[in-house]
Amino acid sequence: MKTKIVYVLTSSDNDFYLEQTLLSVYSLRIYNKEAKVILITDKVTNSTFVGTRRSLLAYFDEIIVVETPQNFNNVRKSRFLKTKVRDIISGDFLFVDSDTIITQSLESIDNIDIEIGGVPDKHVKIDDHPLKDTIVKQVQRTGLLIDKSLPYINSGVFFVKDTPLTHELYKHWHTKWMELQPVQTLDQPPLAWVNHEMGYPIKLLPDFWNCQVIDGGLKFLNQSFIIHYFASSKNSNGQTPYAIYNTAIYDKIKKTGKVDNEVDRLVRNPLSAFIPVCRIIAGDDMKILDGFFYKMVYKQYPLLFSFVENFSLLCVKVFRRVKLDNILK
Repeated sequence: MKTKIVYVLTSSDNDFYLEQTLLSVYSLRIYNKEAKVILITDKVTNSTFVGTRRSLLAYFDEIIVVETPQNFNNVRKSRFLKTKVRDIISGDFLFVDSDTIITQSLESIDNIDIEIGGVPDKHVKIDDHPLKDTIVKQVQRTGLLIDKSLPYINSGVFFVKDTPLTHELYKHWHTKWMELQPVQTLDQPPLAWVNHEMGYPIKLLPDFWNCQVIDGGLKFLNQSFIIHYFASSKNSNGQTPYAIYNTAIYDKIKKTGKVDNEVDRLVRNPLSAFIPVCRIIAGDDMKILDGFFYKMVYKQYPLLFSFVENFSLLCVKVFRRVKLDNILK
C-alpha cells in the first residue's frame, strides 16, 4: 500500500480526542499492518504524550510536530493543521478523522484514479441535507452562494494525490480558513468555496469510503471501508445508536491506555456495533426530528415539550369522546 494514512490530533487530558484516535488507528492496524500511518500534532499536544497517553504512539510510524499559532485553542489548531496536511506530507495520502472505525484493508485506495476526492456530507446533495439552511449560511460567510443541487463534501475522509493541483487547492483552502477563523472555525465551508473557485476539482469517492453510519450511510455499511460517526448523532439524552461512540469506552482507554477485550470485540465487529434499543427512521419522520419543535423545544425545554404533548393527548381523548358520544346519539 503506497498511500499514506494521516491523522491530525490536538488534545488535552480534558477531552477524548486522543482516545478516539487510538481506537480508530487500533482498528486500522487490525487490517492494515503494513500501512504507513502518520500523526500530525502540535507542540502542546505532543508534550502530553506521557503515561497512558503515550500508548497512542505505538500505532504510528511517524509523528510530525508542527508549530501552530499560540493564541489558537485546540479546535483552531486542529483545523489549522488539517488544512495544511498537503504541505506537511509528501506523497499520496488518505486523511482520516479520529471519530472513525476502519472495517477492512484500505489497500484498494491505491487504485482510485482521481487527484482529490471525498464523500458527500450525509451522502446526499445539499438540497436533501437536513441542515441545508445552516450549510448555506455557513458557506455564505465565504462569499459563495452555494448551489444546493451539488453535494457538500465531508472532509473527514479525504483522498489526496501529490500533484500541483492538490497543492494549490490546499494552499487556497488554508488561506480561506485563516481568513474566516476569527468568526467561523469550520473547515468545510472554505473547502466548498475553494472547490467552486477552482472549477470543482474535488471528485466523489465511492460512499463506502466514508460511511456516515447515522446519517444516510446505512446502505453503504455492508461494503464500508471506514465508518464515520459524529457528535451530532447523539440524542437529547446523550445516547447514540453506534455503540463504539461511548464516553465510557474512552474513559477506560484514558485510564489504562489499552483497548480491552470487550471493546476489541466491538471493533472487530463494526457492522453490528449498535445499541440494543435503536430504530431506523426515514422520510417524513426525519423531518420531525430535524424540525424546530423537536430541536428547540424538546431538547432545550423538555418540560414545555412534555406539557404540550400531554395537552395534545388530552385534546385527542376529548375529541374521540365527543365523536363517540355523537355516534351513540
